[in-house]
Amino acid sequence: MYHLTEAYLLAGFICLLAAYLGALLFSTIVVAPLIVRTLGGSDSSVLLRAYWPKVHAFAVIGGTLLTLIMAGSWSFSALPAVYAMAVIAAAGLMTMCSIGRSVTFLTQTHRT
Repeated sequence: MYHLTEAYLLAGFICLLAAYLGALLFSTIVVAPLIVRTLGGSDSSVLLRAYWPKVHAFAVIGGTLLTLIMAGSWSFSALPAVYAMAVIAAAGLMTMCSIGRSVTFLTQTHRT
């Protein structure tokens, strides 16, 4: 049997993961189209070329830290391993996707 605080810990990690995903989606769905609509073609490209590397760096660093913190804290928990591994796998998958996007973005940036 596990304590209620461990359930709160799991809920907290899920909320952190949701906030991390929400920040990434917000920058893609809201911020980028708004910049393009407001500034126009050439000005928006200058701003977005400075903006996206920082977003990708945040995604990689934040996802890595979140995955490591969750993986390290589960060794002290009595929660079933299935729950722990599901949350850690989701955070790790998001980190790998962010790394893939960063590499793709950087290779496209250096070609132009």
